[in-house]
Amino acid sequence: YDLAGVELSKDILAEVAAMSAAQRKEAMQAIVDVEREGALRMELNPGAVELATWLDMQRIPMAIVTRNSAATLTYFLEEMWDAPVNPALSRDGELDLGPTSTPLISKDAPAKPDPAAMLLIAKRWGVPPEEILMVGDSAANDVAFGNGAGSATALLDEGAAGRSSEERAAGKKTHEPTFTVKTLLELVPIIE
Repeated sequence: YDLAGVELSKDILAEVAAMSAAQRKEAMQAIVDVEREGALRMELNPGAVELATWLDMQRIPMAIVTRNSAATLTYFLEEMWDAPVNPALSRDGELDLGPTSTPLISKDAPAKPDPAAMLLIAKRWGVPPEEILMVGDSAANDVAFGNGAGSATALLDEGAAGRSSEERAAGKKTHEPTFTVKTLLELVPIIE
């Protein structure tokens, strides 16, 4: 946030979009640099592989929606993730996942927490948004995204950085999850 010149309490992508062209270019480069460094240190949450395997065995589709760049999402999918996802959406639009992927979200689509992507995922999957569970670690972005579409939400609140708890303490109704879990494996009985 500091490197992009944005207050921590603000939506970094919205703030950068409102900057002058020169400021926006510099701020986006700072964001890209931080994401690149973060990708190299990225680790899967405990239970992610087991949950993905279980979802795949149950034939429950998975999607990834991130406010990160397409480059960061591509790195994650190629280097860390082995489960099927469709779609995979970044702030730059949908990744081309091959012949089973039809572009869904354009580069001009709004990022989370705007619910547009969730509504389009529901349409692609042929289910109402109420039958989708949005799982994330940010109340302000992930929970608000799912709630805005009318989906159930699960907040992964590991308590490590305290970010999720702090965001919820802000008291915004859009930030209140349907479920709060400490680990991803706690989602299995919720989904069953």
